[in-house]
Amino acid sequence: MGPKVYTVRDVLKELKDRCSVYNMRFVKPVDTDLLSKICVNGTTIVTIEENTVIGGLFSTVSEFVCKNNLNLKIIPVALP
Repeated sequence: MGPKVYTVRDVLKELKDRCSVYNMRFVKPVDTDLLSKICVNGTTIVTIEENTVIGGLFSTVSEFVCKNNLNLKIIPVALP
């Protein structure tokens, strides 16, 4: 996703939203240690992927959140 993700981050920072960018280079095998640090109850996770959210990072993060009974919001974004 490269520069597109950083553009989104910069816009959010201008709106005074606190955000971080994590590079989930590989969906499988999933980096559960990183997800454990990111997925904290009450946070909002935005997944940004190319073309589709089906079967990609959004699906992987959703499964992790569900399996760990976490209470957070996940917003999927698919860019062309």
